[in-house]
Amino acid sequence: MIALGRVFGLTIGLMGPLTAANSQSIAVPAYNPPIGRETAFHVELELTTERLGGDPIVPGAARGDFVDRLTVQERTADGFHVLWQFDAALPPPLQGRESEYPMNSNFQEAIALFGVDGLNVDTDLAGHPKSVFGADLIINNMRVRADESRGPDDPPLGEKLQERMQAILAHDPAFMVQRLVPAARLLASAQADQIRTDLRVGATETHDVTLPIGGVIAPGVLKRTLQSVDDAAHVARFVWTLSVDQDAFTRASQDLINEEIESLRRKIGDIPPARLPELTTAEVTYSGEWRVSLDDGEAVFVEETIVSRVGPISTRVVSRVTRL
Repeated sequence: MIALGRVFGLTIGLMGPLTAANSQSIAVPAYNPPIGRETAFHVELELTTERLGGDPIVPGAARGDFVDRLTVQERTADGFHVLWQFDAALPPPLQGRESEYPMNSNFQEAIALFGVDGLNVDTDLAGHPKSVFGADLIINNMRVRADESRGPDDPPLGEKLQERMQAILAHDPAFMVQRLVPAARLLASAQADQIRTDLRVGATETHDVTLPIGGVIAPGVLKRTLQSVDDAAHVARFVWTLSVDQDAFTRASQDLINEEIESLRRKIGDIPPARLPELTTAEVTYSGEWRVSLDDGEAVFVEETIVSRVGPISTRVVSRVTRL
């Protein structure tokens, strides 16, 4: 399950009448959420995994289904101060089926490790998390609990845990948000910090981007198409693809590739040379859909699909977030 988590870390409603006229031009406002309102978002996750040359890592798909809640508390000079609340509990209609949704348990274990059911987060103007208020206090509490839970003959773990978390946060101050609140990144990916004008149905925009993956900065190309406009709901629907430099993705995945190749050799012996190019490289594609409110620029639906192969492991991760 450790390898499965690392792969996941590397790789990651009905609409009304639609307008299809290519001549239509619209403006999508900058993200401008209401202050003080709590908004619930339904999060659905699905991860399917296959290992080439070996048994499947998990039987079928691992799924998650829960609700994250967002309250935008105030607007700041360069963004927003928000409160994200979470518990990773199965929604009532699914309760009793916990074995079908193991990713809920994974998130609940992480929530218990951090010892919080909410995070106060500073974001940029598009809602991208930048840092967590009180992160040092959370880490100190993690250290205390780790030391209190150890057995009489166990070495102290709290200090090492504290040092590890401090190193992670020094590199990524928003790490806790990404680990505990998947909705935050997904929603922010669809939102903008300034108005987008003269967008035409059917037109495709192309942007050069950079994507941090496993400590490697990978160049990529984002293509975004305004697919349609729901005039009744006042929502714009975009579809998008993201192409990432595959050599950079392979470099970012190298440690996991090496581990999996050694594991495969222990299982099947020598690997035929003709298979090594496939098993020692990595590839990934991203695609998805955004639905954005034309009233306040807030994402009301996000879907992201990541299809990847890292050495002998192939995965497909589908994430959906729907505003309730």
